[in-house]
This record gives sequence, C-alpha cells and structure tokens, in this order.
Amino acid sequence: MHIRLQRDAKRPLYLQIKDQLEEEIEAGTLLPGTKLPATRTLADELDVSRITVSNAYAELEVEGLAEGRVGSGTFVRNPSSAEHPLPGENPFDWRTTLLRPSGVSASGMLADMLHLAQQPDLISFALGAPATDLLPVRPFRRSINRVLRRDGATALQYDDAVGYRPLRRAIAQRLSRTGPETRSNEVLITSGSQQGLDLATRVLAKPGIPVVTESPTYLGALDVFQSHGLDVVGVPVDDQGMRLDRLERVLDHHQSRLIYTITAFHNPTGTTMAEERRRGLLELADRYGAAVLEDGIGSELNYGGPLPPRLRALDEGHRVVFVNSFSKALLPGIRLGYLVASGPLREGLVAAKRATDLFTSSLLQRALYDFLAEGHLEPHLETVRAAYARRRDAMLDALSRYLPDGTRWTRPTGGLWLWVTLPRSIDTAQLYLTALDHGVAFAVGAVFFPQHPTSSSLRLNFAAHPVARIDEGLRRLGGAIREELDK
Repeated sequence: MHIRLQRDAKRPLYLQIKDQLEEEIEAGTLLPGTKLPATRTLADELDVSRITVSNAYAELEVEGLAEGRVGSGTFVRNPSSAEHPLPGENPFDWRTTLLRPSGVSASGMLADMLHLAQQPDLISFALGAPATDLLPVRPFRRSINRVLRRDGATALQYDDAVGYRPLRRAIAQRLSRTGPETRSNEVLITSGSQQGLDLATRVLAKPGIPVVTESPTYLGALDVFQSHGLDVVGVPVDDQGMRLDRLERVLDHHQSRLIYTITAFHNPTGTTMAEERRRGLLELADRYGAAVLEDGIGSELNYGGPLPPRLRALDEGHRVVFVNSFSKALLPGIRLGYLVASGPLREGLVAAKRATDLFTSSLLQRALYDFLAEGHLEPHLETVRAAYARRRDAMLDALSRYLPDGTRWTRPTGGLWLWVTLPRSIDTAQLYLTALDHGVAFAVGAVFFPQHPTSSSLRLNFAAHPVARIDEGLRRLGGAIREELDK
C-alpha cells in the first residue's frame, strides 16, 4: 500500500490517508472484501499515531467505503453501495463516534459505551450500567400487567407534568427515612436523571457564567452543560471529595452561580464526599450565592456502612436541588428519575418540564409505584449490594494481579465503578485501541475532565459482569497494557 503524506500540508494527516485509500477503492486497486492493514501496522509504516489511522478508517466508514468489524478489523465495501447502506446496517463504527483529530470526546465515549455493550465477544467495563443478569424483570413485568388490568387506557393517556402522585409520595417517604422530611409536592418526576440534569441546568445556570463541577466528573453532565453553551470549570477531587480550597478560589474568580456535585460513589472515581466537606461546600455556596445541584445517582448502592447526610438534608438556605433516578439501583430501561426542590426553584423546574416533554410515561410511573408498593425494592437492593460487593472485591484482586507496578486505583464502598491511574508512560486513548484488539473495553479517563485531562486514567465498571468474566477481562487488559509498555 503506497500512501504518501505531506506533513506540512494544511489538510490533516488522517484525511490525507483517507483520500488516498478512497482513490484506491474507487479505482478498484482495493477490491470489496479486502482487509485493510491493522491500525498499528499502518501507523508504524507511516510514522503516525494509531488514532490518526483509526480516524482515517472511520471517515471511510462514514462514506460507506469501509466496514469495521469488532475483533476482526476493517474491510473494503463495494463503492456502488456506499450511498445506500443495507437495511438495518449501521455505517458508524466505534472509531467514528469516539476518536477525533483533537482526541477523545465525551459524547463519543457515551455512544461508544452503548455500542460496545452489545458486542458479545468483547468484555466491556466501559458502560456505567448495572448488571443485566440481576435486573428484576419478572416482578416488574407483573407490576406492568397489574397496572394495565387495573387502570386500562388511563395508564396510557396524558398525565400530570409533575408526575404520578402516588409515586411522588412514595419517593418522598423514602427520602424522609434517611433525612429531613420531604413532601410529595417537592418531587418532580423526570425521564431519567439525564433529563433532570437538563431541566436543572435550564433553571439554575446563568448564560455566560461557568458551571463548577468536580474534576473529573460525570461525562453525561458535561454533555448537558456544553449543549447549553456553558463553560465548565473543574475543581480537583481527592479521597474526601471536592477540594474546598480550590472551590473557593474558583468561586471567587468566576462568580459562578451553579455547583454540580456527586457526593456519594462519585462518577467516575467512586469516592464519597466526607460530611465536613459537604458542610463546607454549602457554606461556600451560601457565601457566594451559588445554587447546588446534587447528583445522587447510585447512592442507594452502598455496602460499606451508612452514608453522610445528603447536601439537601444539611441545606438551610434552600440552595440545593437533588437529582436521582432508578437507573443504577433498579432498571435503566424504564428511564425514570426525579428532582427534589422547594419554592420558586421547584416551580421553575416544573415549567421547564412542561416545555420539554409535557410528562413522563404514565404506564411506567404507575408500574414503578406498584413495584415499590409490593415491597420489591428493598429485597432487590439487598441482592445487588451483596453481588456488587463481591464483584468489586474480585476486580480489586484482579487489578493487583494483572496490572503493572505503579498502577493506582480507588476502593469504593458502593456504586458501580472505580478509577484506575496507570503509569504515566501509558496514554489510555492509545491503550483503548490496543485493549479492543485484546477483546476488552474501558472508559477513557480523559473524557471525564472539563479541562486539563490526565492521559493515564480510566474508569472500570466492576458491577456489570460476574466474577469469572471480571477476572478474564482484567487479564486481557493486563495483556494490552504490557503490549503498550513493550512498544
């Protein structure tokens, strides 16, 4: 294969590679079904990075000239069918969504996680989802059937924007057991926590004023903030949570009006904010007049003892909006979450909800209420907490056996994930490609940073797979890391 690169040209290298491969495909030099060189092989031959070659292949796939097959490579397609993909065929490969000339994107990582989770031969620790094998399918099916028998067409009609009243009451009672009293009229049902984040951003954020987050933080939140055109300023975290000294400096400099924080089993690090830090954060929010958006996702998956009080339980200035969902602890596919807020904040959130989608599925809300009323949630939580604790311990053990000296990782007491920092000589964006060749995937750490990302970090979901599969996945990951170190 004869590819000549003009390194001083304005056209990026990956597009130069794509152009020349496209010419060969259209000229018939590269016939349909021909396997293109492995990304590492061509990268070495051209003296470029693997990401550059992967981007070139991705561009060919977007145009329908090539087809990526996970675990097999990239193959030439028939140019005559390029503009008309086969029914049901997806012309986008994992490289298309994740890798860009500027590096790894948050939205690309989200799409990539969902795509890789469907690949049966690949062990993916990337997606932040609970274990499929532990989802309470049968009891929830019975709840749906009971609702349809009892409520009939009413369950399939329009409903109140704030949510099904009995479900809001059940959520309020549940929150009141672990904190101060929560009233049902303070609860707003949303279509998952992602919609909750979006609604809260619409109401709480101020145009032109940055949002403050932990750094790293949940990449879905970064996507929401950036979709609203907001700048995001990150505050470093340690094993006790967001560093208050750095937070004060940021608030003093930027006059930010919204602080987003994940206080329990932080995504992606798995750490939990100490109570002293929680109180200090609220003091700073009061001093600088900032609202606080507390993300409680996964907070019910604790198996290391009781958690410190939620920020909203400590909030005397009514600055905190609490967002949560049933995705991590129960069923991701039902897309049910909720916001908790008081007074004018709550009214603003309801107005934003009505403007967005009018209401959340009445059938699923009623089925979830039935599921809770039948007493299924607590037994389910006991089951998954025990299982996830075993799986976390299995991953910690495998990390110590398969990963190289100098690797560090967190030891969460709940949630679904932990954070790994590799020796600095390893770039996890490059490792990602090698890991896929070995049949394993992870979430690249760089996408979780609002700015100044570290290149040697990654997030692993320890909850999604049984113990044996965790061990095999870490063995594969260790092999990929050794391959990178030997380069």
